[in-house]
Amino acid sequence: MAVGGSAVHPNHKLKTFLNREKKMTGMKNRTTAGILAILLGGFGIHKFYHGNSKGGIIYIVLSLCCGVGGILGIVDGIIYLMDTDEKYQERIAANKVFDFA
Repeated sequence: MAVGGSAVHPNHKLKTFLNREKKMTGMKNRTTAGILAILLGGFGIHKFYHGNSKGGIIYIVLSLCCGVGGILGIVDGIIYLMDTDEKYQERIAANKVFDFA
């Protein structure tokens, strides 16, 4: 123990580091999501990347039925790339099917 004060437990720093890493790995990269949306948005890949399976399936169905899934994917990709990191994280946390609505 330090003289005149309390010592920091060695595991405290490790726990703090691991908690920070856990929070950081939960965040998705908006550049990756934007590129996935532009290139493979018709298949809903960017939705699956965000963990929104329902949205991904809806994009696939829209692509197969009427071909608009690809256009919606391009729109989503542009929105992701133009958003700030904070706005992007809010948009993803909302977990909506259509990010532009």
